[in-house]
Amino acid sequence: MENGGEIERLRLGDQVDGWLVTGIEGFTLKVTLDDREHEYRMFQRAEGKPAAASGDEDDSSSGDDSDEDN
Repeated sequence: MENGGEIERLRLGDQVDGWLVTGIEGFTLKVTLDDREHEYRMFQRAEGKPAAASGDEDDSSSGDDSDEDN
């Protein structure tokens, strides 16, 4: 499934290049075509850990003390 690097928003039941979206859970997208099934892991960093979605992670461990006086 190649889309030229563009972001596509998908829902259950959508079709992409003939593949049917049959599952979306966490960072996993499941698609089927005829008797074939494939799962795609989305938003993965190079080391294999999922990247946090923007605004979803508490950044308290960043070392930035916002209580600090300037």
